[in-house]
Amino acid sequence: MKNSIFKSYSKKILKSEAFISVIIVFVLALGIIGTSYALYMDVDKDTDYQLVTVGDLSIGFDNGDNTINLTNMTPTEDEIAIKQTDNIFSFYIYNTGTYTADYTIKLETIDGNEVDTNYINYQICKDNANNCKDINTLSNTVNNIINEDILAPKKENDKTNPSVYYFLRIWINNQYKSDVAKTIKLKVVIDAKNANGNIDNNNTLVNKIINNNKINNETPDFNLIETEEKGLYKTKDDYGTSYYFRGSQNNNYIDFNNMCYRIVRIDGNSNIKLILEDKDNNCETSDGNWNIEKGNYDLMLTSLENFQTNNLNNVIDKLVPGNWCLKNIENIEEYKTPSLVCGENIVNKYSDNKDMYVGTITLDELMFAGAKYNGTSENGEYYLNSGNNLSAWTLTTNTNQSIIFGNKNNISINNKDNINSYRPSIILKSSTLFDSGDGSKTNAYKIK
Repeated sequence: MKNSIFKSYSKKILKSEAFISVIIVFVLALGIIGTSYALYMDVDKDTDYQLVTVGDLSIGFDNGDNTINLTNMTPTEDEIAIKQTDNIFSFYIYNTGTYTADYTIKLETIDGNEVDTNYINYQICKDNANNCKDINTLSNTVNNIINEDILAPKKENDKTNPSVYYFLRIWINNQYKSDVAKTIKLKVVIDAKNANGNIDNNNTLVNKIINNNKINNETPDFNLIETEEKGLYKTKDDYGTSYYFRGSQNNNYIDFNNMCYRIVRIDGNSNIKLILEDKDNNCETSDGNWNIEKGNYDLMLTSLENFQTNNLNNVIDKLVPGNWCLKNIENIEEYKTPSLVCGENIVNKYSDNKDMYVGTITLDELMFAGAKYNGTSENGEYYLNSGNNLSAWTLTTNTNQSIIFGNKNNISINNKDNINSYRPSIILKSSTLFDSGDGSKTNAYKIK
């Protein structure tokens, strides 16, 4: 479906005036960069797919426009509703500008709606059916906001504008008592502004990292460990192109929140994944004291959540809840080609349904960084070498075991009941602004 949408999108761009008929009401003047705007449309459906450009965002509606008209609706169990296909409304958002867009998606009732919002349930999914938010009731939203996110602009060598795909399922929940079928009428409203106001993308941390490093276009040999400083490589993840550090990096240090971290990679949404290097010192004085606690595998998420609660509340606005990859790999010995595509294994919440701003690294990320699974293979040179004789759990599992990594890159399998260390990872927003530094240990990156 996405390929057909992109074809339609290309045609619409070329012939937008001939195909698009819209009435756009602006909340604030679009001439002021960084101000909010909303999209309100009254569109004649001359085609099934409509692309509407507003400011730096273009919104493509698969159903023809931004209105949702569901007739003959009856109360439905949630488990049944999320499997249906006749209650879906879908659209793309493209960033056609040069700034990172910070946007909200709202769901508002319109004339003709016959169901109180206390009984309208919805679920919004991003990019695929495995990346869905929890089922919610429309009356529980604040200011009708059902989702908030950011979308980075096109990079220099990209051939297409960055996009994100959403689909909504909407139904009447089973608390509603009626023997008569009802009509739900809603509209999607997208409010957007440039993240952090008027951002010059030349001053974002992402831009500085990419410009400060060699970009390798080839695929490395994952049968070998990597001991040399290699800069950045590229690969696909669930959201686009990810840039990852490999080898003995000396310029991926960053001081953040009075701690020292290492930059692991930039994900497909241009967010920046970090892993803790020292919890007690800045990078210049770091001695690699990253261990926050020790325990078995099953207690790891609790420990990481505690780290989030105790250390990150004052900077939580600079982070995104990560799409952490909880993948099970049965045959580690035969695992030769790592991948950052996680699919249905993505987790975003702790067990208490709290947003998961802290996770840790995966076997795939270790292999991209320069590691290799081998009981006798050592690499004391790559940047994730712990150097302190501690082994840390990863998120990657193997039945009742998990992958660990430690001093000199001894990646191995360990029973989940054993005691190992926890090394937390966090993810900075793509809109994070660069302040100073070159990424070296003595002059680590600092952000505004």
